[in-house]
Amino acid sequence: MRIDLKFVELFSVIITPLVISSCLLVIIIYGKQAHRAILNSGLREMDPGQCLIVGIVFGFVGKVIDNAYWAIPWMSSLFESPSSDFWFKHGVLLNIPFRQVCCIVSALFHVFAAAKMKQVNFAVAPTILLTSILYMIAIYILFVEAGW
Repeated sequence: MRIDLKFVELFSVIITPLVISSCLLVIIIYGKQAHRAILNSGLREMDPGQCLIVGIVFGFVGKVIDNAYWAIPWMSSLFESPSSDFWFKHGVLLNIPFRQVCCIVSALFHVFAAAKMKQVNFAVAPTILLTSILYMIAIYILFVEAGW
């Protein structure tokens, strides 16, 4: 069975406004609570619910920006625009802060919530994070320094 990738690209571009508006709706609903939690409470004073809300908002803010950006290169590719290479090449500049950092912050707030509810031993988090950093260094050495 052959999949028509142009149709899949078109479908992805068509549903992107629904993705963005759904994410914006979540931000509108929970954004004020997250903002208040950050301004009025330090992380230590936040209750688990506040941590979850802040994590959710961070995640959805990243998704809005990520989806809004990636609609441009996919649409330009779909319509065979000469600018599509530029958009794909520069996508990494937005991936780091809005896809990766927002996801990390969101995940950490969810872990903080679980720790505050005593559902997880928070002492394991530094071990997991340190292991991730070691993997990042190993990937850097393999792909950059070794020239893979």
